[in-house]
Amino acid sequence: MGMHVTRRTVLATLTAAIAGAPHRVFAQAKWPTRAVTLQVGYPSGGATDFGARIFSDGARAFTSVPFVVENRAGAAGTLAAGATLRSNPDGYTLFVGTSNETTMLKSIRRAPPYALSDFAPLAMILDYPMVLIVPASSPVSTWQDFLKAGKEKGDRMNYASPGVGSAVQFFTERVVNLSGLQASPIYYRGSTAAAPDILAGRVDFALDVLPTWTSSIRSGAVRAIAVSTRERLPQAPDIPSLRELGLPIEERVGWNGLFAPSKTPVDIQNEIIELARSVLQGPARPKIEAAGYRPGTLFGADFRAFIQQDEVAWEKLVKSTNFQPE
Repeated sequence: MGMHVTRRTVLATLTAAIAGAPHRVFAQAKWPTRAVTLQVGYPSGGATDFGARIFSDGARAFTSVPFVVENRAGAAGTLAAGATLRSNPDGYTLFVGTSNETTMLKSIRRAPPYALSDFAPLAMILDYPMVLIVPASSPVSTWQDFLKAGKEKGDRMNYASPGVGSAVQFFTERVVNLSGLQASPIYYRGSTAAAPDILAGRVDFALDVLPTWTSSIRSGAVRAIAVSTRERLPQAPDIPSLRELGLPIEERVGWNGLFAPSKTPVDIQNEIIELARSVLQGPARPKIEAAGYRPGTLFGADFRAFIQQDEVAWEKLVKSTNFQPE
């Protein structure tokens, strides 16, 4: 008996095929066939950990294979990077890194523990603007207040920093120097560790990841003074940009991305890149945006080009601070 195929049947079949295609493609691929570890150089709760877990959840959904996030905090993120490089380069240990452990390394270490070329950049997971915040108890409400308070405090002004040689510290020092102020860092192991002292007013200010502090800004627990982008942000239209306030500073945004050891076979690298593309342009996208971050749009060659450009940009910024490599 012949089958009568209606337009509705065809559309339903095509829809089901498209919806199931990514899962079948990755299920038939030679990678991954077992659990994948994602090394993260920072504690849980920060932007890098968030990016790793969003990618992990999406990758597990596409492949039905566990993607396990391992937080290995310490040495400004390089412990996790080193653990990845010491692993077998087979695609089963990957690194979720930031500029601290990759594009800045050559500029801040006399003898880096590894070279940027030891990694294969695969995909940007997300990026995010920075925000200058002060505690709610601070008398500072505007940029002019901030400058006035800084001049009154002199070298007694301080700020929260995630570590010596970190991207946040360099950008903060750049802002401080261009503002004609002095400020000393107080070191913490990430934003989560710094939060209690910032909220309690034991730290004068911080330049940190905007999405980490969005709820605290909205609740009034901290006060936002400026963002690091060239212009005001659509999601935070009431917060002026540093450029708008007259500071002659280049835009800086944070990011985190997916890396594999450079000796990982190219076909495996390509499998990872395509998985990242499927995850970040698919189910992870609305979750990333809902948290206040911007989903990554750079994959493969485009991400490699970005990494090269970012290394040059950080070299210029670090030199402008007269920082002496360790």
